[in-house]
Amino acid sequence: MVPIPVHIWEVIRQYPGTDLSWSDKTDEDIESYVEQEVNERIRKYEQAENDQLRGLIALCGSLAYGEADSPRQEQMERGVAYFKQLREHQQQIKQAIEELNKTNKAQKGFQG
Repeated sequence: MVPIPVHIWEVIRQYPGTDLSWSDKTDEDIESYVEQEVNERIRKYEQAENDQLRGLIALCGSLAYGEADSPRQEQMERGVAYFKQLREHQQQIKQAIEELNKTNKAQKGFQG
């Protein structure tokens, strides 16, 4: 345990908590989400009016899906792998938070 001074704690409390929105998603949820996003991304890329807009669309989502002109299946596979990895990371954070909460409750019960 590390004691945190009250004035520092009050500053920390002003910030929103960690995003754990993917931690409870199923494989089917992820696959459905990725399919919708990839289809929309490809549609926007193909309908872009100029190279500058096409380049912007290609950049958006490239971390998760790869190149916008890559085959649909390849973008799907990359996207599913990305969001499954994100889910795993968030599940680890969620588990660590739950374990810390259990430890804190047990210590309070022991002290009380």
